[in-house]
Formats: sequence, C-alpha cells, structure tokens
Amino acid sequence: MSDESFSTSREAAESGRAEMGSNGGTHVDARAMRAPSQQLFEQIFARSPDGLVVHDGQHVITANLAMRQLIGTATTDDVIGQPINRLLQLQQPPRPAPPGGVPPTRDMLQRLDGQRIPVEVRTVLLDEHPESPVCINIRDISGRLAAKQLDREVADQLHAAQRRDAVAAVAGGVAHEVNNMMQVVIGIASLLRETTPSTHAQYGDLQEIIRAASHSGAVTRQLLEFSRSASHHPVAVPVDETLLSLAPMLHRLVGVTRNLLLAIGTTPLARMDVGQFEQVVMNLLLNARQSTIDGGVITLTTRRHEVEAGRDCAVSGGRIAPGSYVAVSVSDNGMGMDEHARSRAFEPFFTTKSDGVGLGLSSVFGIMSQHGGCVTIDSAPGRGTTVTTLWPASPDIAQITTMPAAVATPRPTATAKPKATPLAGMTILVVDDEDVVRVVVRRMLERAGAVVRVAVHGADALKGIETDGLPTLVITDMVMPEMGGQELMEQLRARWPALPVLVMSGYPASPTQHDRDVSAIAVDLPKPFTMDVLLQRMETEMRALQS
Repeated sequence: MSDESFSTSREAAESGRAEMGSNGGTHVDARAMRAPSQQLFEQIFARSPDGLVVHDGQHVITANLAMRQLIGTATTDDVIGQPINRLLQLQQPPRPAPPGGVPPTRDMLQRLDGQRIPVEVRTVLLDEHPESPVCINIRDISGRLAAKQLDREVADQLHAAQRRDAVAAVAGGVAHEVNNMMQVVIGIASLLRETTPSTHAQYGDLQEIIRAASHSGAVTRQLLEFSRSASHHPVAVPVDETLLSLAPMLHRLVGVTRNLLLAIGTTPLARMDVGQFEQVVMNLLLNARQSTIDGGVITLTTRRHEVEAGRDCAVSGGRIAPGSYVAVSVSDNGMGMDEHARSRAFEPFFTTKSDGVGLGLSSVFGIMSQHGGCVTIDSAPGRGTTVTTLWPASPDIAQITTMPAAVATPRPTATAKPKATPLAGMTILVVDDEDVVRVVVRRMLERAGAVVRVAVHGADALKGIETDGLPTLVITDMVMPEMGGQELMEQLRARWPALPVLVMSGYPASPTQHDRDVSAIAVDLPKPFTMDVLLQRMETEMRALQS
C-alpha cells in the first residue's frame, strides 16, 4: 500500500470511517471514535428508562431525566449537591467489586415531596480507586410489588372461596342428615307428649327433649344458610322502616349494659328476604355484644351505597355486580380481630369467644351470597369491629315490613292439644327415602286419624297412585333417589292439578339446584317439625283448597 493511500486511509479513520486492510480486517482509529463514543454515552445516560445518579460517596454529581422524575423534580439543580443518603439509605459498595458486579438491593427512595417509593438499586463502580465516582442504577418497583400483592390477594381469595365451598358442601350434607334424625326425635317425643297428661312428671321431660331437638334444628338451619341451601323469598323492603319497627327488640337483644345507637339514614328499597335480613342484623348485634364489655357502644348504621363495575367484595370474595345497594353496618368498640381471625371469620364453628358457637357470621355469609350482596369486615386488635352488609337495591314500588304469610312457619304452643282425630276420613301419601322418617311421620298422621300410605321415592309414589287411587293429600321429601320431590310435584301437577302436595325437607331447598331459581319450591315442613306444626300446616292447606 502506497504512502499516499495510507495517508488517505488515516484521514478517513479520523472522520469516523473504517478501511479494509490487506489481511481483510477492519481497523478503526480510537482517536476518531472518541468524540462519537462520548456523545453516545451521554445519550444512553440521559435516555435510560431507569434512574441513573452519579455521586462521590456523599453528594450527587449528576442525575438523568428518569432519576429526576423519580424524585419529583424537573430541574437538575434540585438534585445536584443533594446528600446521597437524603435520597437512599445506601451502604458503601465493596471495593473492588465482586465478580459479576454488586448484586441489586431493595431500598426506599425518598422523593422531594416526602413520599417514599420502593426501588431496586444496583451500584456500578466506575473505578476501583477509593475516591472515584459511583454510578447507581435505580428502578421503581412499586408497580411490580403491587402486582405481586394483587396476585397474593387473588390467590388468598380463591383459596378462601374454595375452602368455604368445600365446608359448605359438607355442612349442607351434615345439616340434612341431622335434620332427618332430629325429625325422628321430635316426632316420637311429640307422639308421647300427646298421650301424656300435662300434670305428669314426664311431660316436662318430653318438652325438654322437643326443645333441645328444636334448638339443634335451629343450628342446622344456620349451617344450611352458610351452604346457601336455605329457603329464599326476596321482596322489596323499606330497610329503614323495618329496622325502626325492630328497635325495641334490638335494644333488648343488646342488653342494658351496652349502648345501642341507631344511625338510620334514608335508603332505597332493598330486595331481600325479610326473615333472613332480621337474622343477619340479630347475628351481627349478638357478635358485637359479645365483643364488648359493660358500657360498650354498638352502632347500627344504614346508608345508600353505589358499587362501580369491577369492584371485588373484599372479604366474601368474587365480583359484586355494579349498581345501587343498601349498606347496613354494625360497629362496636370492642376488642377487635387480628388478621388470622378476619380471614377465618366466615368459617362454620370458628370463633374467638369461649362461649361462642361460630355460626353467626357463617350464616350471614350464606345469606348475603344468596341475595347477590356482599359482607366485609373492618377490624384490628384494640380498634373494634365494623361488619358491613350490602343488599341490592330494588326497583319495585311495593313495600312490605313483615314476612309473607305464605312462607311463615306456625309455631307450636307448649300445651296445645290437637283434636283427637282431626284427619279422620283422609288418605295421605307420605314419600321419603328415610325409613325412620317415614315411620315417624306415618305414626303422627295415624294418631290424628288419617289412613296413611307410604312410598320410598317419586316413581314409587306414582306407581302407588295408579294402583291404589288418589290420596287426599301428598307429603313428599325433596331429596330422594330415582325421582326427587321436585320432579314428583311436576308430574302430580300435570296429571292431577287439584291434588294438594306438601313438601318436607332437611334442606329448605334442594342442594342440587343452586344454579337456578328454586324460590318457587316452597318448603312447607322444614325438618324437624312437631306434630302440632304438621297438623296446623295441613289444616292451612286444606282450608286454602276449600276457599
């Protein structure tokens, strides 16, 4: 290569261009690249999406735009000269740096407005000399941490919902079996009571047996409400008027040693089952009473509440439909709950009280789930507890303040004696797959003078009617093999529309029907029931048919 061509190549290199050598390689003059490299470095430093700050061990020397945005300023003057420990709680990195550089660490960045945000910090040593500047790469990780926290909360809600669904399935099955057995206990005790003079010593014992079995039935009803199997008859209800009418009873429920404050606002009608609403309020007030000491304050509040789209029910889990709701809250200034207690508060039999059963909040959860509402808990140790229920507002104009008569259950009286044979001349078909239940109900009806036929399921009942003729009335269970009570009712109504049918069930509604509306299937005889209740319900049914 001639001197002239070498000179030309050197001039080309100084202008940032490369020359192919005789061996095919590319040669770049370092002096020619120095200025562009400096400019490139400044551009990378300035445009980096992460915050970059250079300090001398004590004060900031320079910072890029991302760093200025992180600490909340638009000018470099607000950053340069700032003590580095004013921004970050840094430890001096080791010198020399370990292989692979200094690993990233977690820190909190102090913004100029005082706000603290979580950041990930990686230190880059520009030189191993002790007094050389240090560059710090700072990345805002608040979004990443928020996403992880959201994932944890969603996973926790899913786990809690799965646990509640599993417990609810077991609770519903247990309640059904217990109610069937309690039906046997109450049925036999009722039969014995009918033939025992009220002055006899054993009459009081029979009353206690019936009372204890009825209490067991009340406990299982709360389990059924948790498992969402309870009967459900929602109507448009003026919540404020209903609570004001209940005020005397609510004050007695709280007791004279606690102070009950009613902050009743103006709310729209709510679509709810009145009986279940009253149970929710009473359960929450009983919990508040148990959580407070003498002189404690309990506040019952109502207000209108609007739910935006996509909002979660904080405790109950799942999405709540957007729209208008009536919020009913019960607050107390008691001991409060820790995080563990809050996470398990809706589980059946979980309680923090030595004398508690642990079914109050679980039944509240089941009722609110049935209504398409929501229940939340705000509580902390020493700060008291507020439980808020959200009931869907109703567009209906009709207002009621009492339970509809069609679903009211008559209460037996302690000394009520039925007529000797009030069912004389009637033929009644009893359909139930439980042998002991069939036997007890049959004996109760025969004691009242009826002729009783029995069947073990719906198909057996239809076959019996075709063979032996129509009975005066049919009493059927809901959950049976081969053909359940609902299908039997449909076939009876289609073939013999005038034939009266009463439904008895350990489930107030079939547990297999959660995915569709079963409100039309009225349970006339929730198990367990006494002989008095059975006769009163039959009398009501027959009177309705005659009118």
